[in-house]
Amino acid sequence: MEYERDVKAVTKPIMQKYSAKLENMKRDLGGKGDAVGASAVQQEIDNVTAALSEKPKSPTGDTAPTITGQQSKDDAVTTLLGSWNVAGGSWRGVFTFEKNGKVTQQTQTVRGIANGAGKWQLKKDRVLITWSDGHMDAFLLPIDQTSTSVDSQNMGPKSLTATKAQ
Repeated sequence: MEYERDVKAVTKPIMQKYSAKLENMKRDLGGKGDAVGASAVQQEIDNVTAALSEKPKSPTGDTAPTITGQQSKDDAVTTLLGSWNVAGGSWRGVFTFEKNGKVTQQTQTVRGIANGAGKWQLKKDRVLITWSDGHMDAFLLPIDQTSTSVDSQNMGPKSLTATKAQ
């Protein structure tokens, strides 16, 4: 059991980078109209996600308290708090998450800087963001500071990628 935990700990960052590259490949294929190729890549993404989301065992053999993968609720929230650079296609913005459940958005537009506000909630497999205008976005768990997929109600599933601002 310890061997499996060690192997998973070492391979998890590699699998997450692989998954991020697959997401980019799927986006590129979809943009070129290759639905068959994008679907095949999505199947591999699902396989990687399933491998990453297997619940780890505690030393006593009980399932460790996680939301998804090896990230506890506390770890997800700790990682989430602060500012994130969010991008997809030509859209760019900065989301800032506060401990009190509030989130703000700053977006550069052709007319200047646009600001938005909303609330976030931790759900089973995502951080759900409800903006004041009613639309929703979601950071998908596990949250990784180097690359986290974001579902956008306006742009589609996994259409945005977020990286923690330094």
